[in-house]
Amino acid sequence: MPRRLRALPGALVRFAGASVHAAVVGAFVLGYAARHVRPGAFTWPLQYVGIGLPYLALALAAVTVVRLRAMSRQAVWAHAFLIALAAVRFAPAPSEAGDPRPDDLSLITFNVPMKWGMEGEEKGVRMQAFVGAENPDLMAFQDVATWYNGDRVVVEAHLKPLLDSLGYRYAIPTAATGRYVEVPVFARVPVDTTAYRFLFQTPAEPIPTQVTEVRFRWHGRPAVLFNVHLRSYGERKPWRDPALRLSRPATWATYAR
Repeated sequence: MPRRLRALPGALVRFAGASVHAAVVGAFVLGYAARHVRPGAFTWPLQYVGIGLPYLALALAAVTVVRLRAMSRQAVWAHAFLIALAAVRFAPAPSEAGDPRPDDLSLITFNVPMKWGMEGEEKGVRMQAFVGAENPDLMAFQDVATWYNGDRVVVEAHLKPLLDSLGYRYAIPTAATGRYVEVPVFARVPVDTTAYRFLFQTPAEPIPTQVTEVRFRWHGRPAVLFNVHLRSYGERKPWRDPALRLSRPATWATYAR
């Protein structure tokens, strides 16, 4: 067999290794940059790469060890720098909160959908125990239906203990009479005004983003809280798509758009 043909498998292996190495390094750099690059028309896909950054950091460490002997001294230092960046990024940050003080404002935001793995009294008991233990001054909920009309306030059953037993008050939106509000705020602080509005991405958007704005006072100082229900955009929702198949390229192409 000619010498050139005998060397071909080794060359292919080295090329494949170098290609994987370069792909891992490039993906890590892109994922690391996602946090620092403002999403735009061409840069928003970086967020997809950023989601996998912890795994890319592990892959980078692995290829560094495997290909250490094949790298130049400059490449070794470059990899050490990238691994150091990953270590800084994922190192536990020291807490700056310190011990709570009597004049600290405590806030909890909580998405509690109707189906929470339990219904009826058990859900209310769990909610009362959780809020009672945390003892926040303000509770901002999402996916919770509240209704106000005149002097009548209706809340879902699992939130009633907050009003009946824990001393919270429903911050009633002034423009929400006769309307369901799914981003309510419950407070144990003096509330001045509460407004409820919609944010439309397009004029024809059927289900806009909901916002509750609560202006309140804390130790005599004015403050404002915006409770926003984050939501996904797009006409087709994966959880409502009967044709969803993760193994089909067409599925990924549809939702990548």
